[in-house]
Parts: sequence; structure tokens; C-alpha cells
Amino acid sequence: MKPINTVGDGNCLFRATSLALYGNDSYHTELRARCALEIALHREWYDASDARYCAPFKDDNRIVVVPYSELCESVTLDGQYSDILCILALSSVVEIPIQMYFPPLNASFDTQPLTRLISRVR
Repeated sequence: MKPINTVGDGNCLFRATSLALYGNDSYHTELRARCALEIALHREWYDASDARYCAPFKDDNRIVVVPYSELCESVTLDGQYSDILCILALSSVVEIPIQMYFPPLNASFDTQPLTRLISRVR
């Protein structure tokens, strides 16, 4: 692994992914747009209030997700912070597992439960 730096402007998830995939961060807007489409087309993966909700962490009460309407709005706005559902969508869009690292918040987070890969037959 090699640490890289990106702009912390609310697009950092998409900029970092663009850097990793394409060697520059100029595809961040396209990646954000593709995530928005993924979220709109596969509501059952991103809307916790949907009866068909099937995100890999749906039964993990440590993970709190925003309402679907907020997610749809924030993923379409340049510079908006991205949450775990955006990371899940981005992993699906680029068809690559995304490994997140964050220091444990407390002892109950000794394992990192927030990284999952969606694999669907397309």
C-alpha cells in the first residue's frame, strides 16, 4: 500500500477512488454520478425502510444509516459528505472491494464491520 493525498472537499471518497483507479482525481464527478444511479436503481440495497432491504450489514445495530431520501439528495450534490451507503454503492459501481480503515471508536469495534462488497449478477 502507498499512502496518497487528496483534496478534503466532501468529494474525497470519489477523488481517492479516482486516484486509485485512474491515477488522477478528475473522475470524481463521474463516480459520484454512477453511485447516484446505483442507489436509485437498487433501492433495496440502500433504503433501510424498504421491506426488501438487504445491505450486508442490515442486521448490525452498530451501523446507523441515513434515510433514503437524504442519501439520494446527498449523493447527487457536489461536495457532500459520503457515508457507508455511498461506499457500498461505489464498491458495486467499480466492482472492487473497498477497504476502509478508521480507528476503533470503542472496544466493541475491534473488528472493522463497515467494509463489505456487493456482488450481484448483472
